[in-house]
Amino acid sequence: MAVGCGPSIAKFLLFIFNIVFWLGGAAFIGIGIWFLVADENTAILEIVGGASDSDDLLTIAAGVIIAVGCLIFFIGFFGCCGAIKENKCMLGSYFVLLLIILLAEVAAGILGVVYRNEITEYMDDEIPESIQSYYGAEDWGSFTEAWDWMQVNEKCCGYTGSVDYTGNAYLMSQNQLLPRSCCKMTEGSSWESQNVGYTPIDEIKCYAGEPDYFEATGCSTRIVDWIDKNIWVIAGVAFTIAILQIFGMVLACCLCKNTDRDAGVV
Repeated sequence: MAVGCGPSIAKFLLFIFNIVFWLGGAAFIGIGIWFLVADENTAILEIVGGASDSDDLLTIAAGVIIAVGCLIFFIGFFGCCGAIKENKCMLGSYFVLLLIILLAEVAAGILGVVYRNEITEYMDDEIPESIQSYYGAEDWGSFTEAWDWMQVNEKCCGYTGSVDYTGNAYLMSQNQLLPRSCCKMTEGSSWESQNVGYTPIDEIKCYAGEPDYFEATGCSTRIVDWIDKNIWVIAGVAFTIAILQIFGMVLACCLCKNTDRDAGVV
């Protein structure tokens, strides 16, 4: 049993720290759930997922974030138990787990910075191709609906522009150059569901590709801005947790040392 004011304070602070750490884990879990339920997130991740031929990108991205939150909860449990019991083994395990997570966060941050441009270039190449191949295709209903949601709500068309739909098999079979969601809409139009809630000013002229009747701007800026914004949200939470981790590691070391020092105190 640790004695003296210093060890008692370290024990108390480590316990409080782990409560805050748990809240950080809850934040990660909340972000993961938010990824799954928010319409904007669902649409953009479906779009990016189509570019990588992966229908599971949304689930994987949210699952990883939720898993990190659960892991933080587990590590916090170790820390609380180690602090209360002043158990050297649990405190040591807690320190090692915090160190592993901290190194993983640093590695992920470095990779994110290094490959940021490569990711953008990949999207510039692959997303237009995915539009041509999968928009309107059988078994790609979620991808199609995601693009329709994006184009109606953001008043844009395609990734780089309307040219992305050139050669799309579904539109050609309908004798259209562009989808309905690319058309300029009447005032008050808004997305309710697939092809519901929004009315083109002139569908026929829009489908024929007449410039005044469809949105000329591509959606790339909106998608890239969304990715940048959410990367900074996740990075901000991760940075805060990393600072807390270092603080927790220092407290665990102090308490562990005091446990050793006091082992011979009767």
